Amino acid sequence: EIGMKLRDYQSANLCLGMFVANSFYAGLPLRDSDQMIALHIASEHSDLYTELFIHNYFLAVRTLRGDERDEDERGIVELANANFKNVTLTSYVSAVNLELQVFFGEWETATRLLIEAGDVRTALKGPYSGTRFTFLESLVCFRAARSCSGLTRWKWKRRGARSMKMIQTWVKKGNVNLEHSLYLLEAERGVMEGQKTKKVADFYKCAISLSEKRGFLQDQALANEFASAFFNTLDGYANSTKSHIDEAIKCYSAWGAIAKVEKFNKELVNDRRE
Repeated sequence: EIGMKLRDYQSANLCLGMFVANSFYAGLPLRDSDQMIALHIASEHSDLYTELFIHNYFLAVRTLRGDERDEDERGIVELANANFKNVTLTSYVSAVNLELQVFFGEWETATRLLIEAGDVRTALKGPYSGTRFTFLESLVCFRAARSCSGLTRWKWKRRGARSMKMIQTWVKKGNVNLEHSLYLLEAERGVMEGQKTKKVADFYKCAISLSEKRGFLQDQALANEFASAFFNTLDGYANSTKSHIDEAIKCYSAWGAIAKVEKFNKELVNDRRE
């Protein structure tokens, strides 16, 4: 706001971009983005890169909230498919798109996106975006390994383990904001290996507890969702399955991801019919 008042639009847009990105990854309620959207509209962007960088995150927020798009507005898919010559911008768009595919459970699309995007970490200059991509990469790789076999499965497992090792290193160096992510990866790796043990359940429990403690509402929802799917594969754990799915819906609702909640409800209705 100070930059806007002083007509220092370059600094104002830089601050707004960092604030938007960090707010998105921090798991703040998506409804709080309204103020940022107003600033975004009022800003006189100094270049197309700044405009598209900020718009990238707003599209993700609006997609999760289920907001209607204007007829002439590009969606996240169109933005992702755009032929940008700026590698950094393309990498950020890919990272945010990957985030959306994971939250909406579009694992095949997420897998294709990983293949097409490659290793974008060197281009992700934000303090958290690179580590977030690493977490999502490992998560998607473990999911991909669950649906294939042979050499392909081994390659996905290896790539997922490599990304997970980076997370482990950062946690050992004191990055407490990744502890819950590491526990969730431990649980998902166990599920990938076919483990149906208390240890896997405990990993999910730790991921849920720490994400709540650190304030990562979106990851608390994600961990509950995955835990529900895990318990649903076990006999005699119907109550755990339901309690975790209820908690996931509660967290997604509190986060403001209305589109995700609606998708959840449709899937639950279809499951009951079956």
